[in-house]
Amino acid sequence: SVDPPTNLKLRTTKWFTVGSESKKTTLEDSEGRIVAEKTVTVK
Repeated sequence: SVDPPTNLKLRTTKWFTVGSESKKTTLEDSEGRIVAEKTVTVK
Protein backbone atom coordinates (compact mmCIF):
# COMPACT_ATOMS: atom_id res chain seq x y z
CA SER A 1 0.00 0.00 0.00
CA VAL A 2 1.07 3.56 -0.62
CA ASP A 3 1.02 6.06 2.22
CA PRO A 4 -0.52 9.41 1.29
CA PRO A 5 1.72 12.46 1.58
CA THR A 6 1.41 14.27 4.88
CA ASN A 7 0.66 17.62 3.27
CA LEU A 8 -2.89 16.62 2.35
CA LYS A 9 -5.80 18.42 4.00
CA LEU A 10 -9.13 16.79 4.76
CA ARG A 11 -12.11 19.09 4.46
CA THR A 12 -15.65 18.12 5.40
CA THR A 13 -18.73 20.08 4.40
CA LYS A 14 -22.19 19.30 5.76
CA TRP A 15 -25.50 20.63 4.57
CA PHE A 16 -29.14 19.84 5.21
CA THR A 17 -32.01 19.74 2.78
CA VAL A 18 -35.63 18.85 3.45
CA GLY A 19 -35.70 15.23 4.58
CA SER A 20 -32.01 14.49 4.09
CA GLU A 21 -28.50 15.39 5.14
CA SER A 22 -25.47 15.47 2.87
CA LYS A 23 -21.83 15.30 3.83
CA LYS A 24 -19.05 16.02 1.37
CA THR A 25 -15.47 15.11 2.15
CA THR A 26 -12.65 16.44 -0.02
CA LEU A 27 -8.95 15.74 0.13
CA GLU A 28 -6.75 18.66 -0.92
CA ASP A 29 -3.04 18.83 -1.57
CA SER A 30 -0.79 21.66 -0.40
CA GLU A 31 -1.72 23.80 -3.42
CA GLY A 32 -5.43 23.47 -2.71
CA ARG A 33 -6.14 21.10 -5.58
CA ILE A 34 -8.80 18.49 -4.88
CA VAL A 35 -7.28 15.02 -4.94
CA ALA A 36 -10.33 13.02 -3.92
CA GLU A 37 -13.97 13.83 -3.31
CA LYS A 38 -16.78 11.84 -1.78
CA THR A 39 -20.38 12.81 -1.10
CA VAL A 40 -22.65 10.86 1.22
CA THR A 41 -26.38 11.52 1.56
CA VAL A 42 -28.32 10.29 4.56
CA LYS A 43 -32.10 10.25 4.28
